[in-house]
This record gives sequence, C-alpha cells and structure tokens, in this order.
Amino acid sequence: MSYHKIPGFAPIFCYAGREGFMVANELRPGSQHCGNGAVEFLKRCIAIMIRAGYKAKELLVRVDSGYDSSDFIKTLSDLKVKYLVKRNLRKKSSRQLLDSWWTNLSYSVSQCATLYHDHGTSEHFHSELKSDMGIEPLPRGNLKTNALVLGLAIVAFNCLRFIGQAALQSVKSPADAKSCPLRYRQRTVLLDFIKVGSKIVSHANQIIQKFGRNYYKFFTMIGICSLS
Repeated sequence: MSYHKIPGFAPIFCYAGREGFMVANELRPGSQHCGNGAVEFLKRCIAIMIRAGYKAKELLVRVDSGYDSSDFIKTLSDLKVKYLVKRNLRKKSSRQLLDSWWTNLSYSVSQCATLYHDHGTSEHFHSELKSDMGIEPLPRGNLKTNALVLGLAIVAFNCLRFIGQAALQSVKSPADAKSCPLRYRQRTVLLDFIKVGSKIVSHANQIIQKFGRNYYKFFTMIGICSLS
C-alpha cells in the first residue's frame, strides 16, 4: 500500500551526482522487495555511466540498507567501483557495530557518516519527480502503462535538469560561485524558463521567439541557448 492508502508500485531509481540527473529507473510491482533484481539494475546503471565517459574507479555507488546483500556487494567489487552500503543491522544491536557501512573507501567512520548522510539528497530528487513533475500518483493501475509514463517523465526530468544547470552556468562567475545554489529545483525551472509568455513571429525569412520586456530571466535564457 502507498502513502495514499491505495495499491502502489516499488520503483527503483539511480541518480548521478549532487545535481540529480536520472541515470535509470525501473517500475516494479509493489509487493517486490527492493533487493530483487538490484544486481541487474546496478550493472545496467554502471554500464550507462561507462558509456557516458566515466571510468569505474571514478564512480561511488551509495545505497541504503535495503541492498545489503552478499551478491550486491560482490557485484560492486567485481565492477571495480567505490561503494558505501548502509549495513542492515537485522537483529544486531547498533551498539555492537562501530562501522555501520560496507565500504572499500579508505575513510574514517566520521567521513563515511558525512558522506552517507548526503544520501538524503536523493529524497529531494524523489520529491521533485513526484510533485514537480506531477506523477504522484501514477495515472493507471496497469504496470506497463505506468512504466511508459514514468519513462517519459524521466526524459522531461533530465531536460529540465539540464536547463536548470545551464542557467546556473550562464550566470555563475568565480566571485559568486559560493553563493549560487548547486541546482535549481524542477518547479523553479518550470516557472522561470518553461511557463513563460512569449510569441513566435516571422521576419525576414526568420522565425523569432519574442519575450516580454519585463521577463527578468531573458539574458539567462540567452546564455542557456548559447550553451546548448
């Protein structure tokens, strides 16, 4: 059952970086345990990152305790990536465990704790996907239909993320880099760059998009176009 007290699904998502680009996703039946099929999903995500130009040794896989299994951790080792897996305490007392993660990082416990706590950022990505993209709940009870809707939403999600990051790059300078946000929330991108009044005019055999003179993001939009 979902938070809405209706039958739901058990999706699995993979995000890249602190910016939150979606790497891959899979919509599964709500009764499925999060660890089922996780090894295959992991391999697919790493393959996507490798094709994108990253090296395995540059990647850090960070997951919660639902993926604490010998098969999953062995696969991480075989793929030669760095990993930080929250340990499932099961019936053990937390006082018995000084280090609560499976990891191949040469960091201290406090450093691992700080690094893992940033995993909570992914919850913000989930929120943006569900609320800002308007797909909570998914439209139908059919798994295949909803998987298609989710796939299309992810394309839009990544496009909006690109626009938001391009907007930040177009105005960021070394002087104000520290004060700039790491990313724009999807709702902000939608309101500032998508849901904007404009008109298309034809002049001198050219198609021109014209914005109102009060559109305060005009020069940022020009910067985005130059980056893309």
